[in-house]
Amino acid sequence: PINPPPPPDTVLKRDAGPQMDGTAESVSCDGLAGWIINRDHPKLNVTVELYDGTRIIGGAVSGSIRGDGTHDFKIAIPQAYHDGQAHDFNLRFGGTATIVNQASATLSCDP
Repeated sequence: PINPPPPPDTVLKRDAGPQMDGTAESVSCDGLAGWIINRDHPKLNVTVELYDGTRIIGGAVSGSIRGDGTHDFKIAIPQAYHDGQAHDFNLRFGGTATIVNQASATLSCDP
């Protein structure tokens, strides 16, 4: 079961700051994948949150550490958003308003 997202008027209060870095290397109806790192604490996992516009619809924690010290992440587009409608997806560093590099796209995913 998926927990219901917070109300769409939820306000994000802070930027991620310069220590957070990451890039989506793949953005499709299957999901978003790439690398992420907290440069102040490079061994710690990083949380990412998936949004449709300003509404949070999912989240994930970074995975294995790559050879360059960054962490993999992968987050699926929830099946409820495979409805043929255009959605403005973006991936943000957990708890912030900062969008991960190249992690923003308008997609229409088939049911």
